[in-house]
Amino acid sequence: MIHSTRSGLTGRLTLNGHDLEAQSTYNWFKSEDSRASSNIIISPRETIRAVPDDRYAWHAKEHSYSMYSIEVTQALPHQMYWDEQYQKAANVTRKWCNMSGIPKVYIPVYEPGMKGITGHEDSTQGRRDGKSDPGSEWDWPYFMWLVKKDYLVAPAPAPTTDKAIVWHNGFTYAERWGHHWYLGSQEVVQRYLVRGWPDAVARAPRGSRLDL
Repeated sequence: MIHSTRSGLTGRLTLNGHDLEAQSTYNWFKSEDSRASSNIIISPRETIRAVPDDRYAWHAKEHSYSMYSIEVTQALPHQMYWDEQYQKAANVTRKWCNMSGIPKVYIPVYEPGMKGITGHEDSTQGRRDGKSDPGSEWDWPYFMWLVKKDYLVAPAPAPTTDKAIVWHNGFTYAERWGHHWYLGSQEVVQRYLVRGWPDAVARAPRGSRLDL
């Protein structure tokens, strides 16, 4: 089950902010007052083990006994996730699926007894208690494609919104597929998360990284 941390702190939208979000979440889980935990906490730069795989992490009430859990750092609901978070979360999820025979399928409306991968908001408990994580910024088609990459040979999933292309001196400058931007030249294309198209992209040198 995928969760997001949601501290609500506006100062944690940068890369360093993600580090703070991860560490404070881990510290909160260790406190006696939290009454919550997760197997793994993931930020763009860190993967933190909070609860061993052979122990139950109390993360979604009645579902806690049957599902592993990942907390992905996201301080605010509108904050976009980093590609590094998708990669790390997919690696952990793939390992769990292979280890425990969990089907590599996304379950958008989870009910007890189903087998697969879901979000906190999609679970019975999440719907009942009004949970909203990981939210609309989490790109499920892309994440599931990454999870299946160990055996699936297929192109990346179709965009969740219209594709947008920015041209610069005859080269593909940037491409938007769903929530995500690919910035670079025809030879080197790297994946970045960028808001404010086209202004933010138009001001950036080709091949540079845009950190919000």
